Amino acid sequence: MLFGFLSTNQKDALQHEYHVRLIIVCIGALTILFVSGVVLLIPTLKLLNSLEHIAVRSSEVEDISLGISERETTEETLNHFSVLMNIYKQQEQMHPSTTIVRLIEQMPSTIQLSRISFSDDESKVTRFSVVGKANTRDALITYTDALRATGLFSEVTLPIENLAKEKALPFTLVLVPKTLHEINE
Repeated sequence: MLFGFLSTNQKDALQHEYHVRLIIVCIGALTILFVSGVVLLIPTLKLLNSLEHIAVRSSEVEDISLGISERETTEETLNHFSVLMNIYKQQEQMHPSTTIVRLIEQMPSTIQLSRISFSDDESKVTRFSVVGKANTRDALITYTDALRATGLFSEVTLPIENLAKEKALPFTLVLVPKTLHEINE
């Protein structure tokens, strides 16, 4: 109607202005829709997080109850441990942890241990290998003598090549603990 009186340039400019305003209104509507969607999703997200937390806690309770109800597995484990203890008692040897404690108790401050290992040979005799460094030759000899004096070892072997240097001596001791029967005699 009124557009008929406008020139084509004015019609094109008016149409362009109309499209720009339409795009601005659409973008504003989409922005409002997006913000309201995010605002409405936040409580849902919090609810899901709390439900997940509840689910995790209930699964922890189920795990604990499963561990308690598996008495057969616990009994099997205890029976296996009992068998191992009986085998160990038959060997009548000191427990390795007791031996390691004795090694450390006798160690002077001038000795640094870097490794303690133990193994059983074919005759079921446990042998300990103690590797370390002594500040002086006298400190190493004193440590070896202190281990022999405990009466807990049937054999304390210090290879002679370990005494070749005067200071900062790397060493390897081989120890065989006495059986409990030998210690009690």
